[in-house]
Order: sequence, then C-alpha cells, then structure tokens
Amino acid sequence: MPKVSVVIPTYKRPEILCRALDSVLKQDYEDYEILIIDDNGNGSQIQLATEEILKKKYKDKRIKYIINEK
Repeated sequence: MPKVSVVIPTYKRPEILCRALDSVLKQDYEDYEILIIDDNGNGSQIQLATEEILKKKYKDKRIKYIINEK
C-alpha cells in the first residue's frame, strides 16, 4: 500500500488535469498513488474526453480514475 495518496478532483478541465498529473509524476518520491476524482458525471462529453486523455497519455499503474455518477 502506498504511503501517500494524491487526490486530484476534476470538473470541466481535462487540459489542466494533464498539467497537475505531470507535476505529480515528476516528483522524486515514488511511493504514492494518484486518485483522480471526475465530477463531470458518468457518460458526459467532458468525462469521456478526460477518460480518453488519460488512456492515451498515462499508463502509470499508480493512477486510479474514479468517475462520480452525477
């Protein structure tokens, strides 16, 4: 289990999310998980865009993507 959890909530900002993720991934410390909490609503256009960006650009196993229902 990781020692640190980095929680990144996101709402209508898939481009800025990449900047936040890149910042965390550049850190020297590596014993962490990144929890992305998507508040755009499951199946919304922005949620789908965010999910697509994460799938294409980020393959890190420490990233966990959680979609809120509403």
